[in-house]
Amino acid sequence: MPTDGVDIPLSVRVAVAHAVAQHLADEVGADVLHVKGPVLHPSLAVHRGGSTDADVLVRPEHVAWLIDVMRRHGWAVVTDFRTGSVFEHAATLRHRVYGYVDVHRHFPGFGVPPSVAFDRLWGDRGTTTVADREVPVPSIAAQALLLVLHAGRGAEWEGQQDVRTAWHDADPEARAAVAALRDELDAGMAFAVAVGDDPGDAPDLALWQSFAPGATRTEQWRARIAAAPDRRSALRIILSAALVNTDHLAMELGRRPTPRDVLQAQAGRVRRATSELRQVAAARVRRRRG
Repeated sequence: MPTDGVDIPLSVRVAVAHAVAQHLADEVGADVLHVKGPVLHPSLAVHRGGSTDADVLVRPEHVAWLIDVMRRHGWAVVTDFRTGSVFEHAATLRHRVYGYVDVHRHFPGFGVPPSVAFDRLWGDRGTTTVADREVPVPSIAAQALLLVLHAGRGAEWEGQQDVRTAWHDADPEARAAVAALRDELDAGMAFAVAVGDDPGDAPDLALWQSFAPGATRTEQWRARIAAAPDRRSALRIILSAALVNTDHLAMELGRRPTPRDVLQAQAGRVRRATSELRQVAAARVRRRRG
């Protein structure tokens, strides 16, 4: 994809983005773990295609340092944590040459506090080389666990294959290591959703189940509101549900949206929500009659 007149292969841009992110992290003393993409252990990547961005998991206390130094070196925030995802876990930054980096302040699925989870992953880290730069990565067991938890938030073919490779087809020793780390980081519910086991009951179970095939955006918003930790958070989610996410719209358009773009997207959002609500109401009527 051409980037401001510089035609660089995507695989090269992603690899260099990892290396540059590590260079900048070192500049400010930020602890960073590189995840997925070209830094993934080969045993877990046999079925995977190329990545479209670089992913880094940052010690929560160091996130602001990394984002600040990246912005000072030409990276622009495309989506912030609040608009980036349902779990508000990552911000996306873009450089005109290196492309995109997702900066994760935590990883969805862990029940322990983000700082505790990062300490555990950091303490057992390894290294790999990308674009001639040595970078820290989670242990192989941790990489497998992250792949499974990530797959629980989507039904893509690659995610299903991640679960098969990292869990179902893994040897007993590897499965035992993943299971031990899963339990230590209190990731059982999200893990069970991803691998198809009984997840039991948890406050945010409905939110994870809202990523299943056939679930509607309306169901996901309702699950997000129900899982909100307090009324203020729930109100903010309700307001977000009603309004167009202009950061995501900008990514779709490849430019900042105009007022006309926002109005058109808002109208489409209302139409989709109305249609989904009608479908939900009709399904309830059918269940009652049945």
